Amino acid sequence: MARIGEYRLKVYNLLYEKPICKYTVTEKQKKQSNVLILGTGWIGNEVFKASFWAGQNIDTELNITVAAQNASSYKAEVLSTGKDAYLPSLKQYIEEKHYANLKFIDIDVAKGIDAAGLSLLDFETNRYNYIVVALGNSENNWLAATELITKIGEGRRKPDTASNPVIVNVFDEFSNSLDTDVREMLKEHGAENGIEVYFFGNATNKEIELERIAKNINFSYSMKYDQRVNKTNVDRQFDKSYNEEFIKSPMDYEIGDISVVGNFIGSNYACDSSYASAVHVPVKLDTCREASGMVDPLDIMKDAIQKKNELYWKLVVLEHRRWNAYIVMRGFRAPTTKEEETLLYQNGNTHQDKKHLDEQVKYRNRKYAKT
Repeated sequence: MARIGEYRLKVYNLLYEKPICKYTVTEKQKKQSNVLILGTGWIGNEVFKASFWAGQNIDTELNITVAAQNASSYKAEVLSTGKDAYLPSLKQYIEEKHYANLKFIDIDVAKGIDAAGLSLLDFETNRYNYIVVALGNSENNWLAATELITKIGEGRRKPDTASNPVIVNVFDEFSNSLDTDVREMLKEHGAENGIEVYFFGNATNKEIELERIAKNINFSYSMKYDQRVNKTNVDRQFDKSYNEEFIKSPMDYEIGDISVVGNFIGSNYACDSSYASAVHVPVKLDTCREASGMVDPLDIMKDAIQKKNELYWKLVVLEHRRWNAYIVMRGFRAPTTKEEETLLYQNGNTHQDKKHLDEQVKYRNRKYAKT
């Protein structure tokens, strides 16, 4: 048993250490991130929500497939637009704003996970390259990961897919972790098929790095509104928010179903939003890397910010899109056009500054004119 916030942090650490953008593929001159999530339990649910915003990238199609025993009912819940909907804007951002393409596939986990049971996932068509396995117990995870590697490995023998990067992320279940020998065997099976296998859930050095970046992002926002603010005091407040938003979150058994999707709706998210912004840093650096060639992407980013060049506005659009996707998964509804213009683009907000809107629109117009 664990707290919901613990699951979320483990997913954030995964998406920071193994960012989705690292495994993007190109299909018919179009970049794609093809995410497959096995399971809609606590981890699967957090992966679904986080991959929606962490997978946002410029000029890249994001495809997310959720496969589980209850995938159809899960779809009905997360895409509901009714009065008590947990994610009231998600359907609009899928159908009208094209933030991602979603698929939900029912698989019979209870009867066993084998090649026949996973055939519904249609590997040849979907070409999954970022996979998360979290089916509730280590045996199911191991069986599913083994079959996935075998199935994807068969497809990778074709010339057009052999070089595509693929990773299978296996959740190290709290209740019954796999022993070292079994893990190594699965990793070897992956390597033989050109597939990276990564076990997540245990502490890594990247957790410290992610927390440090999140604190610095939080401090930069505090500095924006008060140049005299003390770093120690800000970090102390961050730690307090961390405790409230993650450590004191509900225990998984206290809720009992995926309605925790609510992200603790109504609660504060000062710490959570800083973490989310930090998780997306590798995507920003990847965008700079594409523009820089051999130059350090961090130096390119600094230069873009200083010069306010086209790359800068590209990053602005990317961050605005990432923020929108994040706030959708916090359960907010989408603003009307009038609300967006009169309420959002004011007071110098980084995501909502009206004076930068024209430049963002200019970049978007250039971008879409080429597609």
